Amino acid sequence: MLFNEVTGVSVSSDFRRMGIFNAKVIESGLLSDRMCRTQAVLDLGINSSVILRLAPYNHHVIIPGNVTRELETIASVLGMEVVKYTP
Repeated sequence: MLFNEVTGVSVSSDFRRMGIFNAKVIESGLLSDRMCRTQAVLDLGINSSVILRLAPYNHHVIIPGNVTRELETIASVLGMEVVKYTP
């Protein structure tokens, strides 16, 4: 594993909201032969139902490291509401 901390981000289809989370990587790679992309098992430290309730969109980009501040700055410049996935 090249990194153990990641930042996840999701943007609403109208570009008004940005959802951000930090997580620890538990496992990553091609975990299932039935999927064609890199997969990861993450520990977000919260119940997954929080994501279902708060996520601005159903896809997330996973970025190595903690880039929360950078994403918050981008959201601010673009006038986007930031949603953090917390319990």
